[in-house]
Amino acid sequence: MNHIVPKCAQRISAILLLAITAVAFAHTQSPGLIVNTSHNGEVEHLRYIKEQEVMVTAATDGSVRIWDPTDRELLRSLQVSHLPIRALAAHPTRPEVAVLVRTTEGYRLSVWDYESRDELFFEELSSEPLHLNYSPQGTWLVYSRTAAESIVTLNSETGERERRIGSGTGIVGYFTIGSSEANIMTYAPANGRIRYTRLDDGEELQTASARSSLENMQVLSNRRYAAARRDNYLVIVDILEGREVAESERRQIRDIVVDPETGRIAVLHGRSGERGVEIYRFANNRLSRLETFEESPTGDITGIAFLDGTVFTGGPNGRLALLHDDELDVFATNVLRPVRSVAFGERSILLTADRYTSSIRSDFFGAGTLDEEVTQRRHSTESIDTDGTTRPDVRVTDPIGRNVRLSGRFSLRGPTFSTRTALRRVSPEVSLSRTDAFGRDRLPAGVGSLDQQELTISFLESIAWNDPPEYAPNLLSTLDNRILTWGSADSEIGWAGIDGFEQPIPRSTEEAVRSVVSHTAAVTLTYEDGLIEKRHPITFELLREHTASNVETASFIRDDMLLIGRNAAGISGSALIRVDPATGETVNLSTEAFYIFRMTVDRDRGAVYTLGLARTSDGMVTTLERMTGEGLRETEQLLRVPAEDLDADVAVDDRTGTVYVAAGLEGVLVWDGEIRTLPQTDHLARRLIVGRGKILSVNGNGTVSIWSQASESHLGDLYLFDDERWLAIGADGRYFSDVGMNVADLLRVPNDEEDVDRLRVELPLTFIATAPTPGVQVDDVLRALGPW
Repeated sequence: MNHIVPKCAQRISAILLLAITAVAFAHTQSPGLIVNTSHNGEVEHLRYIKEQEVMVTAATDGSVRIWDPTDRELLRSLQVSHLPIRALAAHPTRPEVAVLVRTTEGYRLSVWDYESRDELFFEELSSEPLHLNYSPQGTWLVYSRTAAESIVTLNSETGERERRIGSGTGIVGYFTIGSSEANIMTYAPANGRIRYTRLDDGEELQTASARSSLENMQVLSNRRYAAARRDNYLVIVDILEGREVAESERRQIRDIVVDPETGRIAVLHGRSGERGVEIYRFANNRLSRLETFEESPTGDITGIAFLDGTVFTGGPNGRLALLHDDELDVFATNVLRPVRSVAFGERSILLTADRYTSSIRSDFFGAGTLDEEVTQRRHSTESIDTDGTTRPDVRVTDPIGRNVRLSGRFSLRGPTFSTRTALRRVSPEVSLSRTDAFGRDRLPAGVGSLDQQELTISFLESIAWNDPPEYAPNLLSTLDNRILTWGSADSEIGWAGIDGFEQPIPRSTEEAVRSVVSHTAAVTLTYEDGLIEKRHPITFELLREHTASNVETASFIRDDMLLIGRNAAGISGSALIRVDPATGETVNLSTEAFYIFRMTVDRDRGAVYTLGLARTSDGMVTTLERMTGEGLRETEQLLRVPAEDLDADVAVDDRTGTVYVAAGLEGVLVWDGEIRTLPQTDHLARRLIVGRGKILSVNGNGTVSIWSQASESHLGDLYLFDDERWLAIGADGRYFSDVGMNVADLLRVPNDEEDVDRLRVELPLTFIATAPTPGVQVDDVLRALGPW
């Protein structure tokens, strides 16, 4: 079903809540500070907007970037999806782009303002558009579809369908609108019919017959001819008469673009990994090959565009380059070392990226404290004091059926009692004595602060791992502050050290780990072959094994209760089952989802939270559910996000019971009886880690965002670069980095409005009046830190 939802309505319908709290969806990224890095994926779409003199690029990482093609500088970046972008159109005069992504139920066409980073409207489509573009003056966004009335015309400001030109065109594979926006030319590949139609009343003006099944059609600058692919030929078609006037053999044509200034034609051809570009000229009814550029030794070519006679190309890992003199002149690539996993260490965090692990050590990552325990809302029949509170006699039934008493003070809200308590802020202590990182003594590489009360990093150490488990190892902090690591594509699993595995962990299968669920009583590992292991949360001793089929995620709640999430599409039974490992007895549990892929356990409060996919009348949604009560028979739907998001994540804070969810594009959602959203950043959260009074997200582009759990404010973002440099950028736009590091090539302010160095934060040197580490002199530390 097709429908258009304006932005205001979209945000209301995006989440179906138990309770709604008004939240400002404000992007809190630094005001104007730009990190000079390209896409973290293949750049497949490039569009030059002459009127705005910008180049728009889109990639498989779901991001859009705006470039100054003359100075080759990044102007804007925008994350529009967690899915690859399949088509791109740019408004000719306004800072707006239309992007298409594929979903389980179909396709999603959305329009974004890339300056404000707002989604203006979107439309759900049942099939992929055959062609997509704005009209020359930007009045309409137009696409063609496989339907009797093939052309759909949307008002570019409101998203409303304004007009259709009827069914006489057939199914349109290509269209172009005249510069006055009065007429439209359409081509139907089924029968080769070319039709000129008036847009205001749909009257047919002229027709012609061309060959059928032409693809990749592009009208030349003279508007009389079009270039297209016919089998293994590049052909030129007279679009007034329909006849072919020239051809040139060229196998495996992938794309055709035309330079509106010179009329030259660029053809992208070849298999994936071996693509090249050829430049043609059409004149005097002759098609001439001018240049041939074979695949680059630096990587494949995945997209092309013309600008004033120069071919711009896209490639893997965000590579953008100019094509000239038979070479690629690369001007942008992804310079980030993408972080894939984060875990808390002792007053530090450990990050894995590529074959490297990085240790960030700071008092900021030390343990925080609670004023009092925070619990979810609970029902109680206990007596109520006259001041509206009940004493700690509030009880809840846990999965075993026990009646458990919860401590704390609870305010009265009808029949429901709840408490909200803020975490105490811990002021970071900056010590200039020698620090220790995973058993290695070394001087700090940098001391700095974002806000001086919120985020302080003492130093960062980056070392290559020896034989890492895979490209991006996963990390998990255990109760005794050791770190477990495993790969999702191989069979290694063990304890992590700064150099890699310190100690492998024996197990009875060579299959890769599919999921890990940890709580205070057990760590559950699920493998690709269906083996499920229960291990001790500290010693990691194997306690129990169970084997099941079609398992996506699982957790041993206790010895006689194993909870399994699975894909129930096409099979009988629920997507969530409870199993007694000793007897094999299986019980279907109530769930809205047909596919459960993520699970987390709050054992102290007797709750399990699951993320899954569900079908509704409005299409596919990602749903968060909560199971409680005896045998986990009580199910609540906490929220729905209207998108399929298998990368969504859920985490629960063991101390407070607060639940955090990263799903879709709405930012990090928080549930503690009510739903709200953490301040949004320019990054798309994919993995969540909660602890030490902090909320950390590993983002889709490989950065790490940090929020305060007490204030729920966005503190800043961490960036690791492929040359081992690093930056921390605060929400207020200030940053700090390695001491003495030159950031001129990494950071800039748009239009050079301000010197980047003026935004650098340097924390004044202080000395903690405690006994210094033997052999370490204050002068040595000052020299290591450099001038301040």
